[in-house]
Amino acid sequence: MVQKQADKNSSKNKGLKKLFLLFVFFSVFASAHPLPDTKVMFHMYPSGAAIDITAPLRDFEIVFNGKITPDQKKKIQEYFKDHIKISSENRFWNIELVDYKISRTRDSVVGLYDKIDFRITAKPQKKEDTRNFTLHYDAFVHQIYNHKSIIGLASDWEKGVQNSNQILGVAARDLDGNIQPLNISLEEGNFFTGFKSMVEMGFRHILEGKDHILFLISLLLVAPFFVEDRKWKLFHNKKSAVKRVVKIVTAFTVGHSLMLILGAIQLININPNNIEIGIAITIILSGINISKPIFFGKEVLIALLFGFVHGLAFANTITFFNLDISQFIWSVLGFNIGIELVQILIVLISFPIILYVSNRFKNIDLYRSAVSVFVIVMACYWMYERVESFLQ
Repeated sequence: MVQKQADKNSSKNKGLKKLFLLFVFFSVFASAHPLPDTKVMFHMYPSGAAIDITAPLRDFEIVFNGKITPDQKKKIQEYFKDHIKISSENRFWNIELVDYKISRTRDSVVGLYDKIDFRITAKPQKKEDTRNFTLHYDAFVHQIYNHKSIIGLASDWEKGVQNSNQILGVAARDLDGNIQPLNISLEEGNFFTGFKSMVEMGFRHILEGKDHILFLISLLLVAPFFVEDRKWKLFHNKKSAVKRVVKIVTAFTVGHSLMLILGAIQLININPNNIEIGIAITIILSGINISKPIFFGKEVLIALLFGFVHGLAFANTITFFNLDISQFIWSVLGFNIGIELVQILIVLISFPIILYVSNRFKNIDLYRSAVSVFVIVMACYWMYERVESFLQ
């Protein structure tokens, strides 16, 4: 009788244990990390790396023990120095936090959530091999047990790689609960490949930028004309039209080249959304000017001023943090050469057509008005898109 009762109690205890384990099992999955994984993306340069870290804000607040405020840069800097270490040739690199920002984004699975983006630079203490190094990374993972950080390669200057999503590894706990270092070995590159990729990048940036192309054509459309009595009058001398287009394109080139340099070295730093809205405004004004002169013959000066705005947009594409002065100069030069090659191509194709049509048709004002409306409508559409994106 006593034995039966003991067996009954034992069976009951086993059942309770199974129920408890089942509860723990589902509790773990219920509290599992529901937000996207942290991404740690490397931008490799000859003298080091820039690292972009994107993480759910909630996760960083957990490991940071509190809310993030704009005045905590020093404390965040110390956090990453403790939890990101890079070594090569038995020496650790210098790790510096450049900036961080908080924003709201949307994920296809979890919907809207707050994220935090960090930009960090990593540079060897001496001139060392930056193609082979060891990453010791346990940020987030050291405190959030089931956290996972994806380590990837976003760009590689010496290999001419841009906008890559190559996965280098994962920072997470193994079966023993340890976080293993990641040995990274990159293929050898060279200066020529890096320079050529910058030329291609500038070339591609303009070809893919419909707004920049439309703006340039808007400037060219008024080149065969001069202002008289606040109306457009056609140049009868084609040489005068060619000289004018050279002046306009040169002014635009000088403007965007200057701002490209100032923006790339972070001497001027303006919110990219504001710049994109500014570009739309320049196109609207240029569109109005096609039909009715509003710059009163000062198109060359306006091209220079508008070039400033477009140059800042170019600079957002090529902000470098770990290039030495010579590499930086060659990079900016290569990117600018790519831009100029496309601009020259656009001028050589479009201006002869504009010049021919302007001299061929008597009712050119009607055609110019139609083009003006098209340009304004397109620019207003881009303006709407950018303002809507800015407000989200």
